[in-house]
Amino acid sequence: EPCEIEMEEAESPIASIDKDDVKNPLAVVDYIEDIYNHYRRTE
Repeated sequence: EPCEIEMEEAESPIASIDKDDVKNPLAVVDYIEDIYNHYRRTE
């Protein structure tokens, strides 16, 4: 049976680790390399 869960507000906002890459279209290359490396290690 589903129950209701009450959420609390976070004390501080979570920092965006991607904010410096917003206007850098080549930043995606680093992210893709990280993703592929992760999948290769976990296969």
